[in-house]
Amino acid sequence: MQKNLKLLGAIAILGASLAISGFAIQDAMAANSANKSSFQSASMEFIFASQSLNEDGAGVLATATMKASNPQDALILYDEECSLMTEVNLKGPKSGGTDGVETNEVQAAHRITLEIEGVQYGSEITLCDRTYGMSTNLLSEVEEICEYVANLEDVTSTEELSCDPLFLDSWINTKSSHGWHWVVPNLGSIEDANGDGLITIEVVGSVEVDEGKYESNTGVAVGQRALSVVPVHLDVDA
Repeated sequence: MQKNLKLLGAIAILGASLAISGFAIQDAMAANSANKSSFQSASMEFIFASQSLNEDGAGVLATATMKASNPQDALILYDEECSLMTEVNLKGPKSGGTDGVETNEVQAAHRITLEIEGVQYGSEITLCDRTYGMSTNLLSEVEEICEYVANLEDVTSTEELSCDPLFLDSWINTKSSHGWHWVVPNLGSIEDANGDGLITIEVVGSVEVDEGKYESNTGVAVGQRALSVVPVHLDVDA
């Protein structure tokens, strides 16, 4: 009973702390709402491995503009729903593989960058990264058994005993939500490339894979996403 009371007390304290923190963030955003910029979309965006290797596998996932005075700091919040798609395929010796153990592995990573007026700000961020592999000697063993049976003396050619090419396909599709926050000091000091009085902020997404180790449908699907740019005054150095 005492343990339960302590647990309930801890939960209550944690809940109160989160509530206070949430109100503080909401108050800060409300205070700057006059110059806040946001973007939200539910349209699906697909980036496939073949596009990346052709240098076309990057695209703008979210964009927003904001007037910024100097000095003016900004808090940039980005969240998205994404699905990584990967597939491995194992083929037996008769399908062109090698004897013994068959192995295949695919790696896919979804990354984003923040661009301000067309210039990358900060480093590239990895939202998802997965390596999926499979290894087996089952295919070669089954083919050896099949060939052995076909060569037995009591097996005639009229029975047309044959082994079809062996394969083993496996695929994984995941769905999850991820986000990243940037702090941009002195946003107003960044050169306005278009001269329109607005600073353009973009989140650019891409997918990276090991060249030659992927199936055609390997890539990332980005669903619902949101970008918010909140003007703030921070005690940070540019």
